[in-house]
Amino acid sequence: MEPSVEKLPSIERRTTVLIWLISIHTSLLIASNAGGAKMIAVPGGLAASATVFSYAITFPLCDVINELFGKRAARLAVNVGLVGLVLSVAFFQLSIWAPAADFWKGQEAYVTTLGLGPRILLGGWLSYIIGNHVDVAVFHWIRRRTGDRAFWLRKNASTAVSQAVDTVIFMTVAFGGVFPIADAIPGQYLLKLAVAVVCTPLSYLIIRAARRFMTEGKSN
Repeated sequence: MEPSVEKLPSIERRTTVLIWLISIHTSLLIASNAGGAKMIAVPGGLAASATVFSYAITFPLCDVINELFGKRAARLAVNVGLVGLVLSVAFFQLSIWAPAADFWKGQEAYVTTLGLGPRILLGGWLSYIIGNHVDVAVFHWIRRRTGDRAFWLRKNASTAVSQAVDTVIFMTVAFGGVFPIADAIPGQYLLKLAVAVVCTPLSYLIIRAARRFMTEGKSN
């Protein structure tokens, strides 16, 4: 007989928090895959991919995971995110290939939005895996020197370095030779960095709430 729900062991609070954070991180990455085809205008005559909003948040979120659970957990989040990216692309492609119903008139727009080309896929996956592992490494390197102090410093410094790596790789591989990436790289980078910096207070709130939740679990 299968055990009843009441008799199943509860998930440890630390594990619950980590599952939530990794799930949100992966969901934002999948949203980035869906929104990657559109280029948006940035003040100053610059341009950026629409993924800049959801994708940029994944970096401070990964830093929160690193702060709460350490480097191994942050790397796990990065690797799980990559699997999510690959699976979402596979599903998008399968849905594009599936025969359209006779009354469906949106196939062309659907393909334009979700049919990511091989260069965009390669650029996105390369920039993601390299940029995020750079973020984890730089964050951990700074933390060894600051201890528990100055989370804002290691969060924003690691993001500044990793976002630069990520942006240059993605724009070069995905769009090099297609349009002037010299205009797109600064806009993409500055907008990502701005989003990450603005998220700093929210990162502190998430860390504080998570630690309180996990501490209450120990005392009960």
